[in-house]
Amino acid sequence: MPKGPSNVKLMFLNQLLLEFSRNQTSEGKWFITSRKLDEICEIAQKPAKARDDVRGDYIAKLRGLYNAHLEYDRKNKRYILQNKPYFVLNLKLQLSTEMLTALAAGSIFVRKFLPHLETSSTAFEKELEKIFDKNLFIEGRSLASSVTMSLPIARIDGSVFSTVQQAIREKRTISFTYTSLSSEQPTRKEHFSPWKVYFTDKSWYVWGAAQDMEEGKTYKICRMHEIEAGSSKMYTPPLPGQEPETILNSLWFGRPGVAKYDVQLSFTHPLAESIEEMDWPEEVSITKDETSGEVFLKTRTPELYGVAFFVLAGAPHAVAVQPAELRKLVMTLSQQVHEKQQVVDEYEKEEEFNESKRRSGESTPDLSVDKNIESADAAFSSQSGDDTLKQ
Repeated sequence: MPKGPSNVKLMFLNQLLLEFSRNQTSEGKWFITSRKLDEICEIAQKPAKARDDVRGDYIAKLRGLYNAHLEYDRKNKRYILQNKPYFVLNLKLQLSTEMLTALAAGSIFVRKFLPHLETSSTAFEKELEKIFDKNLFIEGRSLASSVTMSLPIARIDGSVFSTVQQAIREKRTISFTYTSLSSEQPTRKEHFSPWKVYFTDKSWYVWGAAQDMEEGKTYKICRMHEIEAGSSKMYTPPLPGQEPETILNSLWFGRPGVAKYDVQLSFTHPLAESIEEMDWPEEVSITKDETSGEVFLKTRTPELYGVAFFVLAGAPHAVAVQPAELRKLVMTLSQQVHEKQQVVDEYEKEEEFNESKRRSGESTPDLSVDKNIESADAAFSSQSGDDTLKQ
């Protein structure tokens, strides 16, 4: 019986496969150069004959063990992958029940927040179930489901999401048709240099440089259609100080942008206790008035809409203290909600009254939807700001 590849060779083979996935030809085929293959397999310094022999051995194992359909491009000295193979693992692993619980929980989170990966996640779980008892995965699924099932999120097109991710990896531009709810031009064609995707407000967004805003702009991925990958030559990288890994660490749902507002919030019982119990980022300061039990939160943030919604969600136990713009924004939004709720309340009361009259046999006037509801809704939706902040 032929001897299987060693752990080292498996590691090199998997690294080769990963390198294939990072490079694409103009026709969309994956490839790896001969030089990069030699570098990964640590054979670049070997004599030419020995190097060719070892390289041939790795190519043969990719074809046999990984079912990789490879063709050699002599002109560009690279191997082109014609299909989508699978990684091979050495299953001599030590896995605890907690590790399997974590894997099962992660699978549920993937299906919820990255639905375009649901098929792959389910297939991976079935492969594990061939090795382990299905009951080992029950606890993880249950724990994750109790968190995610109550969180509705915006639908996304998997092909759009994947194209955005690929453009980020390869530092390429993208063009797409975008539908906005806050623009004078509802549907428009956009050209964009994507930097990072992030999840906030029940939706996935992409942040990057647009033609009119090189300092950074966001788009809601579920509103992106007809997407195409562009050129790396036209790609605009982040400006100094705008690196996504640094910026997307904001307190309120990863708001992109440079922190410029000094924010202070106040919380009273019972919300104050919950605020104290939370694990906040280093940029957040939490203090407490031992006499009143009031808890204060201080931080810096790049925008105020997310903070205002955070305060309103905690009403009446959350109050905006600083800055003045935040106080005004909270009061404006509160007033708009009050006015719209009042219109709806009056309409529903009238409907209930007329329904009772219908049941008693009395005649009722023909009612149409109160136009005040539509006007109040339009006033609320017309607030200035980025799509990210309101939708």
